[in-house]
Amino acid sequence: MNIEKILLAVDGSDHSLHAAGHAADLAKCAGAEILLFTCYPILEGDDQPFFDHSTPQAMEAEARKTLEPYKVLLAERGAAFTALIASGDPAREIVATAKAGGSDVIVMGSRGLGKVMGLILGSVTKDVVQTAPCSVWVVR
Repeated sequence: MNIEKILLAVDGSDHSLHAAGHAADLAKCAGAEILLFTCYPILEGDDQPFFDHSTPQAMEAEARKTLEPYKVLLAERGAAFTALIASGDPAREIVATAKAGGSDVIVMGSRGLGKVMGLILGSVTKDVVQTAPCSVWVVR
């Protein structure tokens, strides 16, 4: 398997930070580039009270902050990367971005928001594994 493009999907959780370390190591070994990706949901109506930052502008600003520790980690490890923020359903956006960018592998953490929010929002990791156009490396 030739790996040239890695989509690193992150959400600010400890699991995704751990996944970023693995993605950096894989990128260095394979000579691949990383697309550092995060997505914030578009919330409407009754969904908004579940989140502290309910306006799209506030959620995008939070997403920018979310990417910072990953940018530092990837830079420290010498991994080539670009960053992208999207809005929408996270699993759908991850899969669509992997398809559009020709990703060879998606790297992501096994858990994100936690049990309660995971039940409310569904499992992004599970949905990505089931619908991805490429291999998915789930890091615990």
